[in-house]
Amino acid sequence: METTGTQTTPVTESSSVPVTWAELLEAYRTSKKLDWSPLLLERLGPWLTAARQQMHAVPPYFDQGDLAQELVCEVLRIASRWRPVCEDRWIPRRLVERAGRNLMRALLAERLQ
Repeated sequence: METTGTQTTPVTESSSVPVTWAELLEAYRTSKKLDWSPLLLERLGPWLTAARQQMHAVPPYFDQGDLAQELVCEVLRIASRWRPVCEDRWIPRRLVERAGRNLMRALLAERLQ
């Protein structure tokens, strides 16, 4: 971050790491996904942990490890095409909540079969 007086602006020219959530999603969407997915998942860590704690395994279809993996896959799938229109600070929450809802629907469908 570069500070000029009272205004703080993100600096991404000197470093290749996106500063804001919107920049990170744009980089993930437009560049090689393998380059950006570890950073995206690392930054989303607290939100992913909270979402996993709210989900319950559905044996024999999903155990806790399967849930964690499916949540990560769903987050990356959504991130690969989502263009957020919300404030930057809401991006991680909305991304993980949407993935969690999609996964919960799939779990409910498995329970009902």
